[in-house]
Amino acid sequence: MLLLDIRPTVFGSELLDVFRRHGFGVHGKPQLEAAIFYALKEASAEFRDADAFTRAELLQIPDSSYRTLNRRAAMWLSTQDSRVGQEKILAECLEKLIQDYALNPRSSTMRLLFEDDGRLRNCQAFL
Repeated sequence: MLLLDIRPTVFGSELLDVFRRHGFGVHGKPQLEAAIFYALKEASAEFRDADAFTRAELLQIPDSSYRTLNRRAAMWLSTQDSRVGQEKILAECLEKLIQDYALNPRSSTMRLLFEDDGRLRNCQAFL
């Protein structure tokens, strides 16, 4: 399945930016896939706004491969701004865990409850 809204100039610019930052010769297959994935997310609003299952389907890869690809791209290509966002998500998750523990100190399990599905997915992706 091919995305119709890919902006080639943005895709190429983002891909070249990754090569400029990290060098061309240091990329193995996993890093190249992560760079293409990152550039595709930046160049296509349809891909960027899709959920994980739809993205895996669009890329024609299994869900487990998508999760690995998404994690690799986030770890390797995340910017300082996105790291600040990730730290904020982690702080929110930890705060919820501490609150749950304070309410049930004898419980052997803890649950993170989110009202917003987007926050839940972000926290799961970060953890």
